[in-house]
Amino acid sequence: MIQNRNFVALLVVFSRAWGQLCGGALLFVAGRLLTLDEFGAFAVASALSMMFSQWVGVGAYERIISSHNDDRAVQTSFIVSSAGSIALVIITIIISQLARLSFSESNIPTLVLLLAFLGLPSSWRSTGEAILIGGHRLGVLALCSVILDTTALVVSCVLLLLDKGVYSLIIGRYFQFGFGGILLLAASGFRYNQRLVVRDEIATIYKLWRSMIADRILIYFQNYSADLLLGFMLGPASAGIYRISVRMVQLLSSLVSEPLRPLCWKMLSRKFEKKEDLATSSEEIIGAYFMILTGPLCVLAFFGGDVAQIILGPAWSEVGTVVFFLSLASVVTIPVLVSEPILGVTGAISSLPVIRGKIVLLSVGAMVASAYYGPIAVAVSQLVVAIISVIIFQKALYKYAHVRLGAYLSNIEWAAASAVFAVVLGLAINKQSLVVNRYVVCLLETGLSVMAYFLILLLKKNCRSKIFKLAQLAT
Repeated sequence: MIQNRNFVALLVVFSRAWGQLCGGALLFVAGRLLTLDEFGAFAVASALSMMFSQWVGVGAYERIISSHNDDRAVQTSFIVSSAGSIALVIITIIISQLARLSFSESNIPTLVLLLAFLGLPSSWRSTGEAILIGGHRLGVLALCSVILDTTALVVSCVLLLLDKGVYSLIIGRYFQFGFGGILLLAASGFRYNQRLVVRDEIATIYKLWRSMIADRILIYFQNYSADLLLGFMLGPASAGIYRISVRMVQLLSSLVSEPLRPLCWKMLSRKFEKKEDLATSSEEIIGAYFMILTGPLCVLAFFGGDVAQIILGPAWSEVGTVVFFLSLASVVTIPVLVSEPILGVTGAISSLPVIRGKIVLLSVGAMVASAYYGPIAVAVSQLVVAIISVIIFQKALYKYAHVRLGAYLSNIEWAAASAVFAVVLGLAINKQSLVVNRYVVCLLETGLSVMAYFLILLLKKNCRSKIFKLAQLAT
């Protein structure tokens, strides 16, 4: 058992980053080796199957963690999540047959049918994760996650190189979730005991599920609506372009922001326990997020198209424009990333589903209105929704935590100025290096742009002190 707390914390952060990198790398390899229609078909099939996959296990997962691995809670949660997953498998099979009405000439119904059977092993994996978290064995969970993500990446890439097509990605999913469910249950030490399954625990799990399911439905509905709408209206190719564009932006954003999330919770919890001013701390955290994320996202907005065409090929040229608008939308919504810990510490987390519900309705409505015009139109509509969502969240942050809009806007000026300088530098390199190999130009302009952004950022004393203040919380 891993005992060193600092090492475990680093291992957990690394496992999350590694999972994001493996997922992103697999999509890029698949985009390179598959046609647009094949990749888009997998994106639509994944959206149809994943839309419902996590709806059942949410209450059971939380019950195991909150009970600190109480035997009755663990056994009952295992039965409840497994039974619910079997029901969802049946529902997904029905959906795969209904999909034949819209995709009769595509293999999307077959892909949905194959992905349907991942529901049960996925519930086992969730149970194993919850037991390891409830038992404070995060190091074991992180190691298992790294092994599973790496295995799925290697298996899928090998099969893609052997020209097995889109089914390579499905086999990789089965390694990641099917084998993953068995591995995590074994690592957690789970032993099934029917006698410990009790009705009282079922009622408790149902209450947790009922309190959380609305928020979970909204999250998954928003994540996969664009893929489905584009797939139904314009065909799988448009869905594939939008999915890989979203993945590029999410990959960069999560790699930078995810390690900071536990630090934000830790900092705000300390302030709350000491009854100190939460508003000032919240404003500093939002400002730090702006300073850290704005530059890389702006660089991605301007050079993401070059990266996509080099890695994926000229057929994916539309990705650059979609990434541009989605990256700008991510910059706009940076305060939303920090809103969950702020609202959680102030005791206003119950308002989050209501706020998110408004934004999801706006987002899906914008997708429905723009999907007919293609992925670029959907990305533009999401930029507009991002601006509106920040206004909605800012009202909540001011109401519950007294976070002032102007208190962190001053940081945007420095972040934006640094990002603009970085982009101009990258464009200048591109302009003067037409005779150099395009791979070298793209790597050089992107790398130097990011370095220039962080260099200018660190030259400002105020920015430097706020970033270091967050970093000191890790020690």
